[in-house]
Amino acid sequence: MIYILIAVGIFILEYSVKNWVEKTKPLGKPVDTKWKLLKINRHHNRGTAGEKFVKNQGLIAIIALVFTFVCTVFFILTLGHSSNRFLKIGLAFLMGGAFSNTYDRLKRKYVVDYIQFQVPNKLSRYIFNLADFAILIGALLVGITMEHK
Repeated sequence: MIYILIAVGIFILEYSVKNWVEKTKPLGKPVDTKWKLLKINRHHNRGTAGEKFVKNQGLIAIIALVFTFVCTVFFILTLGHSSNRFLKIGLAFLMGGAFSNTYDRLKRKYVVDYIQFQVPNKLSRYIFNLADFAILIGALLVGITMEHK
């Protein structure tokens, strides 16, 4: 049950943050934060990472929905059959992030991104959201636990 709460918690947190960003931050105009390396830059991502495949929004939404569905089935099956807590935590993070971004694609027709790093390399070109980091952390945990079986 705790793993489902983690996934739901990530979704609710990200839903709340995205709504706050949508209501309070200007689109495409970076806002400084107290952390010099970060800016809040509200962005509507209609494609994949790096704004790729923008003209294929429908296909991207279908792929996101299928991926989220497959992860959900794997998550449910794993909850009942695995004793590996790190695998379950990783899947919970994946689920929370995947549901958040898939929800955006289906409801808003774009994903709200807002975290931009101010570093002297190509990373500063990209804008992320918390769901992206949840997916990354989840994938790393799942990968590490699957590697050590």
